Amino acid sequence: MKKTNRLTLLLSFFAFLGYAQDMHFSFAEMTPLSINPALAGANYEMEGMLNYRNQWSSIGAPFSTVNAAIHGRVSNTTKRPSNWLCMGLQVTADKAGAPSISNNGISLSIADQIKVGRYSRIGLGLHAGFGQRSLRASEGRWGNQYDGAKYNSSIPSGEGSLNISKSYPDIGVGVVYTYQKRKGAFVGSIDKLINIGFSAFHVNRPDFGFLQSENAKLPIRFTFFSNAEFAINNGGGALMPAVYIFRQGSFSEYLFGGFYKYKVINASKYTGFVKPFSISFGVFGRANDAAVIKILADYYRYSLGYSFDVNTSGLSTFTRGRGAHEVVLRFVMM
Repeated sequence: MKKTNRLTLLLSFFAFLGYAQDMHFSFAEMTPLSINPALAGANYEMEGMLNYRNQWSSIGAPFSTVNAAIHGRVSNTTKRPSNWLCMGLQVTADKAGAPSISNNGISLSIADQIKVGRYSRIGLGLHAGFGQRSLRASEGRWGNQYDGAKYNSSIPSGEGSLNISKSYPDIGVGVVYTYQKRKGAFVGSIDKLINIGFSAFHVNRPDFGFLQSENAKLPIRFTFFSNAEFAINNGGGALMPAVYIFRQGSFSEYLFGGFYKYKVINASKYTGFVKPFSISFGVFGRANDAAVIKILADYYRYSLGYSFDVNTSGLSTFTRGRGAHEVVLRFVMM
């Protein structure tokens, strides 16, 4: 095959990939700014998270995703108890396959949390970001590099150093209703927490195709979610159900399930010398894709979580059920 034809097919293939879904995490509750910009400052005074996901490493070059975010309330919540200005910053890096396709981004979220009841607020959020998509075709394996029996990396590919990059602006909006009733000042002291929200990302339909002749508009991603925490056993435990629905172009994702939180150590009521410690066990399902097992340990203001996706789709024939690993670190201030 001629080099020009191979190049045309390659670029056409990746133009098609431009219509694929956004990156996702099984620990969706630990990536609030990618779910809805109105979640900035909704539940905590400040929250910072670091997420890492590694997917399909058992069948070749894996998909790896890193997400780092921090958000919180920037206005004085004592002087302005009925209206809080909140902000958040998020950085993402996603790399898939070989030749590698990278999707990186940085975004700012601004939210206004408006009090509508004793324990209730409505948050209105705006997401403004900058994305960058790149292709490193020089990392691929090409037909010219097969010696008749196997792949030989020492043979020149004949493709040169084909590296392409495209940058684009990104806009999103969201609204969230939050009901929060707490028993104390420490993490894990929530009596009842309910979040319900709807958001739309890529509302400006950015063009992120590699070729000027392409019409590769990024489809709008619509997200509906609801998660909650209900204290049980006189505060000795909690149930935390959740559902997340994503729709982007022709792609839909449904993630649902729940955690059971067990309080191993309760915080001291008056001195604060004893810090709370709890462990949460979760079982979730991603429709037609995977079963997800999660574990989360909370100590005072710090959390460490791990999840494993058991692949249940047709791809499980090749993955043997080994879908993805995910690790999350979190710090919060109530």
